[in-house]
Amino acid sequence: MPKGSRLPADIRRQLGAELSAEYAAGASIRQLCSKTGYSITRMRGLLIEAGVEFRSNGRRKKSD
Repeated sequence: MPKGSRLPADIRRQLGAELSAEYAAGASIRQLCSKTGYSITRMRGLLIEAGVEFRSNGRRKKSD
């Protein structure tokens, strides 16, 4: 898909579902961007459309 082009709605939904599962499993937005080649802005948009609740910024704290 050419850079800057709009993704069709059905592809956005499918991609959003796949990416949200990876994000829920612990992948960071930056890791997903590296994997797909999408910008952070596009990645956040896809995840928002998929209904993702974002984690707080920064590294996760180690549990005791």
